[in-house]
Amino acid sequence: MRLPLKTILCLKLPATLVITFLGFAVTCADANAETGYLPYRSVANAPSIKGKATGFFHLEQKDDNRWWIIDPEGQGYVSFGIDHCNYRGHFCYKLGYYIYRKNNDQQYKTPAEKAQKFDAAADRLARDAEAGPNPPDYAVRWGDDTEKRLREWGFNAMGSTCDEQFSKRGFVTRPLLRMSESFAKQGSDYCIAEHKQRASTVFPNVFHPEFADFCEKFAEERCTRFKDNPWYLGYYIDNELAWWGRSNRTLPVGLFNLTMGKEPTHTAKIALRDFLKKESDNDIAKFNAFWGTSLNSFDEILNLKKLPESTKEQIAAKDRFLGLIAEIYFSTTSRAIRKADPNHLILGCRFADINGAGSPSVWRALGKYCDAVSINFYPSAQLDENCVYPGVDFKGETMDEAFQRLYSYTNKPMLVTEWSFPALDSGLPCTWGAGQRFNTQTERTRATNLFARTMLSEKSVVGYDYFMWCDEPALGLTPQFLENSNYGLVNEKGEAYKEITEMFTELHKHPEKYRLAPMPKRRKLPVLSFPNAQTVAMRLAGSNRADKSQFQKSGETYTISNSKIKLQGKLGSESAFDSITLSGGQGEVGPFELLLQERDNVGVSFWRKPRKIAAVTGRNLPDGSAEAVITALGWRYLLVVRIVLPANSEQFVSELVSVKNISPTALDVVAIFFRLTGTDAYAIGERLPPRLWKAPQWGYWNRADTGFFMGSVAPNGSECRVYFHRSGKKRNADARLVFPTVVTLSQNQIYQPQSTQTGIILHIFGKGGKAEFMSEASKVEKLMR
Repeated sequence: MRLPLKTILCLKLPATLVITFLGFAVTCADANAETGYLPYRSVANAPSIKGKATGFFHLEQKDDNRWWIIDPEGQGYVSFGIDHCNYRGHFCYKLGYYIYRKNNDQQYKTPAEKAQKFDAAADRLARDAEAGPNPPDYAVRWGDDTEKRLREWGFNAMGSTCDEQFSKRGFVTRPLLRMSESFAKQGSDYCIAEHKQRASTVFPNVFHPEFADFCEKFAEERCTRFKDNPWYLGYYIDNELAWWGRSNRTLPVGLFNLTMGKEPTHTAKIALRDFLKKESDNDIAKFNAFWGTSLNSFDEILNLKKLPESTKEQIAAKDRFLGLIAEIYFSTTSRAIRKADPNHLILGCRFADINGAGSPSVWRALGKYCDAVSINFYPSAQLDENCVYPGVDFKGETMDEAFQRLYSYTNKPMLVTEWSFPALDSGLPCTWGAGQRFNTQTERTRATNLFARTMLSEKSVVGYDYFMWCDEPALGLTPQFLENSNYGLVNEKGEAYKEITEMFTELHKHPEKYRLAPMPKRRKLPVLSFPNAQTVAMRLAGSNRADKSQFQKSGETYTISNSKIKLQGKLGSESAFDSITLSGGQGEVGPFELLLQERDNVGVSFWRKPRKIAAVTGRNLPDGSAEAVITALGWRYLLVVRIVLPANSEQFVSELVSVKNISPTALDVVAIFFRLTGTDAYAIGERLPPRLWKAPQWGYWNRADTGFFMGSVAPNGSECRVYFHRSGKKRNADARLVFPTVVTLSQNQIYQPQSTQTGIILHIFGKGGKAEFMSEASKVEKLMR
């Protein structure tokens, strides 16, 4: 990539270094010793876009409503940033050192530098120096090589956690302040949500009387010295605050509920009392009627630990409290930054995910006080459809629709400040950390290109920070932060991933072209269909059907069985089968349960077990298999499923037949669950990479004592999902049919899936570990296509 001579002249390189550019010898001077930064020379990369020359970066919206960054000289600029570009890389607690740093030491240190011995204190000072504005010579040598690569690949900005030396090398800088996170770490009085040593856990107590003064002093210390630096784009206030508190992100109630749980003397709890008093027009009777309480005074709120969210009105009230928090947070932090530095942009607080704001009320407050929105976001790329989705199931709104929705709340431009797609052929486990996984670097590169073009085509998105420079350690980071994924442009040896870096090189050559291009064109996917449970069972049995399966019913007890497995249930039970017993030493596995996931009138999803098994019919089929059709009576529904046990097999098939609403009000059905429940002897199988593109839909548990496994398998491309996991004492082995959109049933209405939505789940048992399970799962999955 050829850079303009005026850009080369402004780059920060060692004073003694002479480089040759187009035949001319160029000596690069150090940054101005008095100011600490380089004189600005334009790094604009959108030459046809013109704006006002203010001496600092700013934002302008053009006649087509598209937003642009305008550089200090009035030229259009698209920001292509990189995160975590530093000499040391990531610390691995299991190894006790920085792997990338160790490799860099071997490459960039002289023998004399390698011979230096560091104790713990000296090593900390060395790491601080490596990251600081005046790094040691070996870090400068690394910086020279890294700068060359970044410029070749078209990156022009530094995002979060990058070495400060790059701010003197002609890269646009936008530091992460962590302002209110620093305030919250002072103790329980200073936070609403406590810091758990990982992202997305902390939230400050904005009602604390010291909050405003702290922000002002913090900004004065961190921002004043940069106010005249033309290379600074602006500031990220914080990173991934827990705007949703500790609750589900789909409802804006988390910070309200956390505040309710505080002690009576906590300033946030007192502020909440005052908020509720104002909401109730200072009328305790009105408060009691609204919340279903029987208080004598508003001061008694201080001793309450929770209030309900049973109605839309109650949720809306909790949302208004969240809006008050956002108003105080953004007004206070922005005012402090602008007082210390009136010249640079305020870029929001790097929300965690598209739902990371917790509510539109938070987005709207940000729009009042900040210049731009920043969001860390890991979407899902449907490569066959050539479309990106914010969710994991490739349904609902698309990414461009989501961007437009968020913009409608703020009317401010956006930076996507973390995004990435790991791939398994990197050799890393990729089992921990955000992001959709792919099998190969080729697929990873396609997904990266697709999302980059989607962002650049969106009128409100003015740039991005790619996550990140270097891969994470295979053994993870810390006990609280186990990430071990292939996010890097380079691996821990410093070797570049060729496909993705070549893609960025080409993409970043044409920022205007892609900014002005329409959204990537979606492709229509073929409609898939799947066989029914009986067909799958027949295929599973094959030609050996001597060991026929039998359905039997005696009184209230019913079974389907053969010589390898027996499934036994009873009318009136909550479970479809109370026990599953296997031959070959496995013994009893546990019950097989059905659940219905529904959504209530305020949008909250919850899970309903049946009240009882109301009816069972069965038959023995000519192919040697046996089936049981089970009707489960729920509080508001009748759920009918078919269970088919093939001949000569210990594996059985479950299939949704129908759901009927038996209540007088509408029933919103989200999913149907087919749950194997293992005994305590079963442990979760080896963790598989999450969100893997075209991942086999399977999961399993195994037993160390007997060497058996049990698991579930669903056909690829169907709406079925399989999740086997444990959380503390809780354990779930859920195979579920997830409806593309919520199915709303009126009274007595019946839903029956079509062939394109058939909920076929195969439940398998066998001997062995991960390899044996995956081999068997791969084989039987093909039978369901």
